[in-house]
Amino acid sequence: MLTHFLRPLTIAVCIFLLGGIIDYGTDLELKLGLTTLFQVRGARMPPDEIVIVAMDEKSDVGQSGGDFTQWRGKHAELIEKLQHYGVALVVFDLYFNDPQPSNDATLTKAMQNAGNVLATDCVQTAVNSWTECGNKPGPTDQSAKALSDKAMVVKVNPPTAELAQAMLDHSPFFLSNDPGNPTLRQGWNFIDDHLDHPTLPVLIWFYFLEHKGDLQKVDQPFSTWLSEQRRTCRGPLFKLPQKLSDNANLNNRIEEVICQNQNQYLDFYGPPESFRTASYSDVLAGKVNNLKNKVVFVGQTSRRQSDSFLTPFTDTSSGRMVGVEVMATQFANLLEGRNIAPPIPLGLSMALFGLLASVLLTQFSGLPGIGISIFVSVAYFGFAVWWFNLNGSWLPIAVPLLLQLPLAWFLSLYWSRLDQLKEAKRLKAKIEQITAENNRLINQFVDSLQQANTLTLSMSGEGLSEKSFGVCLVSDIEGFTQLAEKMPPNILFDRLRDYFKVLGTVVSTHGGKIANITGDGMVAIWVDPTDSNHQHSACLATIQMSQAVDRLNSSAEKDYFLTRFGLHEGEFALGKRTGDKLDDNPIGDAINTASRLEGANKLLGTRILASSSITTKVSNVLVRPVGAFLLVGKNQPIELIEIVGIRSEADNANLALSKHFARGLKAFRKGRWQHAQAIFNKLIDTYGYDGPTNYYLNKLGNQEKPPPEWNGYTKLESK
Repeated sequence: MLTHFLRPLTIAVCIFLLGGIIDYGTDLELKLGLTTLFQVRGARMPPDEIVIVAMDEKSDVGQSGGDFTQWRGKHAELIEKLQHYGVALVVFDLYFNDPQPSNDATLTKAMQNAGNVLATDCVQTAVNSWTECGNKPGPTDQSAKALSDKAMVVKVNPPTAELAQAMLDHSPFFLSNDPGNPTLRQGWNFIDDHLDHPTLPVLIWFYFLEHKGDLQKVDQPFSTWLSEQRRTCRGPLFKLPQKLSDNANLNNRIEEVICQNQNQYLDFYGPPESFRTASYSDVLAGKVNNLKNKVVFVGQTSRRQSDSFLTPFTDTSSGRMVGVEVMATQFANLLEGRNIAPPIPLGLSMALFGLLASVLLTQFSGLPGIGISIFVSVAYFGFAVWWFNLNGSWLPIAVPLLLQLPLAWFLSLYWSRLDQLKEAKRLKAKIEQITAENNRLINQFVDSLQQANTLTLSMSGEGLSEKSFGVCLVSDIEGFTQLAEKMPPNILFDRLRDYFKVLGTVVSTHGGKIANITGDGMVAIWVDPTDSNHQHSACLATIQMSQAVDRLNSSAEKDYFLTRFGLHEGEFALGKRTGDKLDDNPIGDAINTASRLEGANKLLGTRILASSSITTKVSNVLVRPVGAFLLVGKNQPIELIEIVGIRSEADNANLALSKHFARGLKAFRKGRWQHAQAIFNKLIDTYGYDGPTNYYLNKLGNQEKPPPEWNGYTKLESK
């Protein structure tokens, strides 16, 4: 019981450790697993409240020649037009930290009149300090902090004082282009744990909730209020103001956004341009409708390398996603209360998957276990995609399916192989024990037979005897290895003991001697010089042994011993003696040939086969010639005879079957295969299944005539 528990646990621990190393060392799950979930799920509809106004090339005609920072002269006109449409908020994904005296006064007035304009602070890093924030040198003041583990120095540059005062609010929005992980996956709720700046998407969400009446106003800008709450929530006594919202669920979400990790995985809605997008010039021209109560994001859509990003949906046709679309995505996630997050730690999910796979593969070993594990893995993959689509819950798929599952297969198959080797060793020891016991019993028969009828053979000490001529019988139990694997050893031992006792009694009664027993096989010989007809005695003994085994099987509930016999006569030496007992198998070609005949029973569907010379001197025995065969290792074909039973006990059906089969066999050997096939088909129709008849029908197949080199006999390719 303990072994059955430790095995799946050991496999689970091994594959979890390897899976964890690969996952956290190479970001395989993030780069492959999460991307696959997005691609399998496909695009989904973004919230209707969001519209992007694109500062595109069409709108740039006559404006700035590609320099989007020079558009301030038109922004005031755009803000007034959007107020006419009744938009909820206007969000500029643009920097206003450099003054433009010729345009700022008009823009300031438009922002003050609108009262719903937000804009982006410029986040200055060591990389972008000379390009993004007005060509200013890198930051040197104490507000510069490390944004992440990559030690990117950051300084927040707000809009000019005049514009900042006219705006509803402003806040930074930062997206990092990481050369080591170029695909954008995360957005920040707050920038830096020390500065505690809320990012612009969070700010937009709070102002939009306030606009809808879901959130009560606070007595200061939300950017300031959120920074204060962020600092306060690190304390153990933090509690969100109860009157911020009447909705308890919304209060909980607000508290999570403020107090949880500063970054989150974005739930992208699809490839670029998934949001409703209108051209800047079309809005100014009054060509865009249905903007009431919308949040309008204004930003440039030129997909330059520095201003655009790879996402899980990026391909050669979709192109890269611009920053204003990413900002809209993060706001949409907040609006829906949805973002990508594992329901439990990814490592724990992988450990549970590994445990499940290992239990399945230990309970169902081999190919059935692999098949069941594949079915469960497909179901797991389907569930992961469904849950991801439902609410953004992220279950790992790359490491479990590509690494843990194949590793579990390898370990379980390796362990199963060790079990097979151990079981084979145990079975071999048990069979040796059974063989030793049966040899002891058989020697008792040999002793009793010698006392009744001493064998007159010339032995020379411990060496081999002179050659003797006699009849050899070889028997074997069909499918014994499979029986031994599933039968309890004690029951197998008792069954074999009874089995060989029955065979030994019949052999000794008919003047034979059991020369050797190995496992389930037996060798018996008839060499008594006082018996003038060894062949007849051996045939009668074999028939009675077959009948005795049938009677023995009738008393068994299951797991029958189906025995096959082979008979041949010829010269052989008896081998060594220890005292009066035979220790080794008889040696000689006759023994090998008898063994080949026993094996041919499998091919012909018979139970007793003998060489033709055996049956020349027998009487009252029903025999049936079954053809000439070139046995493995032989140079000349041998005529094989099936010993059917006692002739006086045979019914008319057996006699007629033997007669008609002989006609079909004659036609087969003479090369008249169509005629032989007709006879054999009629035999099957008349008498039902018959082993030799079925063998020849299978051999004939659809062939109308034999091959050119046909000589009337069949060459066997296996023993």
